[in-house]
Amino acid sequence: MQRRFFIGLIVVLLGLAAGIVWWLWFAPVSTSGTPTSGDGQAKLTIHEHEFLVDLAIRSETQATGLAYRDDLASDRGMLFLFTEPQRLSFWMKGMRFPLDIIWIRDQRVIAISPEVPLAPRRGILPTYAPKSPADAVLEVRAGLAKNLGISVGDTVSWEILTSE
Repeated sequence: MQRRFFIGLIVVLLGLAAGIVWWLWFAPVSTSGTPTSGDGQAKLTIHEHEFLVDLAIRSETQATGLAYRDDLASDRGMLFLFTEPQRLSFWMKGMRFPLDIIWIRDQRVIAISPEVPLAPRRGILPTYAPKSPADAVLEVRAGLAKNLGISVGDTVSWEILTSE
């Protein structure tokens, strides 16, 4: 009797675990949510082009990023700032338009993930990461890095205008 109980309990727990795994991997990506306005703004210059960027400094803002916004002007973006260089990985959950992700360390471009597509509606969300640690990340509208001639080694500077 006790053996049947434990076998039944194991079957139930395995079924529950399989359901949770299925939900985590295959649940649809939410397209609802609230866009964040960022943790302030900065004027950023890269390859002689100026951007007005929203800052993502707090972890809550970094988690949301540009998600749930409908569009991004060609002179706008979001700058993610980190206190020290680290291995970073970004995804496109909740994004409504593709991006160029520009990875920065010590105010120099170290890598570019160009024309990152929207996340699939179902399944595993791909992640994007540079090969080396970064201390800042700039997200801009897809295609801008190529159109403006931004490349690895370019200098990036910014001036914080407002912060929260």
